[in-house]
Amino acid sequence: MLASMSFNAHPSARSPRRCVIRADASIAIGSGHIMRCLTLGEALRARGDEVQFIVRAHEGNLAPTLRARGFPTHLLPSPIGGGDVREMGGPYPHSHWLGVSEERDAEECLRLLGEGECSDLAALRREQAARDLDLLVVDHYSLGAPFERALSARFRRIVAIDDLADRPHEVDALIDASLRLGEPASALYASLIPPESLLLSGPKYAILRDEFVDARPAALSRRDGSLRRLLVSMGGIDADDRTSAILNALRAFMPEKVDVVMGSRAPALAKVEELVASLPYAAELHVDTPNMARLMSEADLAIGAAGGTAYERACLGLPSLVMGLAENQRTNVVNLVRAGAAIEVSPDALEGPRLAEMLRALSPERMQVMSRAAAALVDGRGTQRILRAIESLLGKK
Repeated sequence: MLASMSFNAHPSARSPRRCVIRADASIAIGSGHIMRCLTLGEALRARGDEVQFIVRAHEGNLAPTLRARGFPTHLLPSPIGGGDVREMGGPYPHSHWLGVSEERDAEECLRLLGEGECSDLAALRREQAARDLDLLVVDHYSLGAPFERALSARFRRIVAIDDLADRPHEVDALIDASLRLGEPASALYASLIPPESLLLSGPKYAILRDEFVDARPAALSRRDGSLRRLLVSMGGIDADDRTSAILNALRAFMPEKVDVVMGSRAPALAKVEELVASLPYAAELHVDTPNMARLMSEADLAIGAAGGTAYERACLGLPSLVMGLAENQRTNVVNLVRAGAAIEVSPDALEGPRLAEMLRALSPERMQVMSRAAAALVDGRGTQRILRAIESLLGKK
């Protein structure tokens, strides 16, 4: 039996809205999803709303990260047969990441939100017909319209975060911050969301923490085309350990300083730690750093993945060599390059002198052009734009 979820009322200028975020906290897909949800959750909480998370108890899930930031976090049961993501069929390309059927996930969420047990989903829907919760945010590649339809019994508004456009949604608003040059999101989602749904698309809706907005003016003012200090950030997990290959390839370039960013759950963390200590150039390893905006501001060039951190770098006008580490990053790679904000690096460029040759070929003029192109893509105010859109939705009858 799942414990029911409760919200504690507290006084504020307006009654706090009750918000739930259903996120994918599986370490198998990295930390990008949970970090953008965490950023949005903190922004909602800062305006006086009550925010709780629901995640599934996959092996190595990031619920402890959410709880450490002060969010009540509720775990749905591990998939039958094990705690890791199981291979099972489903209607979407990533259905198997859920570990259970979409319908079962919806039923378990409804039970969690309810006051007691109910033997079947239909009865539970009838029992909980009143939409007594304000906002549900869904950020999970395995969940779509059936899940959202079922949860609409309890929520006044539902918002989905997506960047794949590979499944239908039944939501009041959908956020897709992907950069899509020549491929409007409105066309991609025309048959995937209801006509009346609000579509918030493009990097202007990138969910960034306030620290990036605050750091932006000083970061942009120091972009003079120099190439002395590098930032290497291949995602929190870096399952293929591209970080070690990059650091070794940089021996042929010998930068003045390299800052290396990794997550504490990265499989190759110990190996990278040893490597950093033995490099012939100055390098520093930062694990689970809270200072990413500062590190990006101080860097002249980043070598990194093309996930959410690509928008953080763009906000600070940081030129990048980018590498797509996952299927959903491919669109970002292509369009960042087309926009002139980045240069693509293939994995085989990490062998031999090729990476060093690419770096030596970057003139100060090219660096400044890339910096300006990046800064033009993202101003860092996407979270605030999303909050205004949610406020408008919740204000409607």
